[in-house]
Amino acid sequence: MGKISYMRISPDDISEKKIDFPSTKEEMERFILERFVEQTNRQNTFLKFNSYKQNEQDDFDFSVKTSVGDKDIDLMEIAVLKNRGYDSVSKQYDDLNFSKEILKKNNKKVKQIW
Repeated sequence: MGKISYMRISPDDISEKKIDFPSTKEEMERFILERFVEQTNRQNTFLKFNSYKQNEQDDFDFSVKTSVGDKDIDLMEIAVLKNRGYDSVSKQYDDLNFSKEILKKNNKKVKQIW
């Protein structure tokens, strides 16, 4: 469905790493969650993921078992599109305005759930 890339910088090398996203929504959600779980479990924090289950559409995306109990996760796409579609997405953002946009989207999603 899409690609992302990130820069890897080490004392010996600077390189761009590209990642191909899966083609279906469900596969993409699982791809994102697996990386989130992997990175979170690597951190030295109280939160560890023990397992997860992908739910049916029109529900929370995942049910997870963690070191702090059973939780639900609902993923949210973050892109400031300004009604012009993906082709117009900027490669640079003002951090404060981008953060405000994320908070606005999150609050809208929370209101839909509750």
